[in-house]
Amino acid sequence: MKIVLDECLPIRLRLEFPEHECVTVQYLQAKGTFDGPLLQKIASAFDVLITIDGNMQYQQNFRKYPQFSVISLSAENNSMKRLLPLVPAIRTALRTIQPGQHIRIP
Repeated sequence: MKIVLDECLPIRLRLEFPEHECVTVQYLQAKGTFDGPLLQKIASAFDVLITIDGNMQYQQNFRKYPQFSVISLSAENNSMKRLLPLVPAIRTALRTIQPGQHIRIP
């Protein structure tokens, strides 16, 4: 599975998913790109975006990208300390997520 980590997530979080091709928005040289243009850029080349931006689901129409999925994380902050406990749930979501689906991980 081809995954993109949003720029608001630590770059080293990608190391938690060695079984997938996981890159960051920074790696794609898209840092600072607004959500809409970012989704347009990555939706055709990747399977999943992982973000901690809880408002993205209300600001973007994910139905425009039926081949692409989004996993939104809910954490106190974006530190590795807060995100590492979510990794098992993210891995489970990656195994079950379907194209066009949005999953929120509390």
